[in-house]
Amino acid sequence: MIGRSARWMVNRLVVNRIINIEDIEIYQFGLESTLLKALHYVSMLIIGFCLNMLLETLAFQIVYAAIRAYAGGYHADTRGVCYLLSWITILSVLLIARFCPAGTVAVVTAALTLSAFPVIYKWAPVENSAKPLDDAECTHYRKQARRILVVISACALLAGLAFNSRFGLVAAECLGLEALMMLLGLWKNGR
Repeated sequence: MIGRSARWMVNRLVVNRIINIEDIEIYQFGLESTLLKALHYVSMLIIGFCLNMLLETLAFQIVYAAIRAYAGGYHADTRGVCYLLSWITILSVLLIARFCPAGTVAVVTAALTLSAFPVIYKWAPVENSAKPLDDAECTHYRKQARRILVVISACALLAGLAFNSRFGLVAAECLGLEALMMLLGLWKNGR
């Protein structure tokens, strides 16, 4: 359905002479990617809305996207698996944040943050086999991932320990999830 929609839009762009016919594949790929991203984010927002956790969902999207972009990790082989994993991920994060007993939020936040920190710090970036990184890119991504990791960790620990906040827990869950995805990516890459 996404592919069909993207093809239709690109064909409309060609018919209206907005893009050249030689560029159809590039635009179709870009539109498919954009539509899939939009579907992922809208689906997550719907889940957050249904659970009455819209702000926590937005926090998850921002924090996870920030660290994931530079730390890398596992990528599903198909769009369907990717979408399914996204659903499982957001549901898990939100349900843990919702049902974690108030007295344990600080402990869970600290445990997730402190266990994920060394994994992300040591192994970032974990490249995707479809997009290998050269040495300069690895250095750049590693520095950025470490900076983002320090900021997210500090915010998670402050919010979780000082304020017993679900937002700190969500940020810590993002770090735990990213560490897991990195380890799966390393395993998939044979490292």
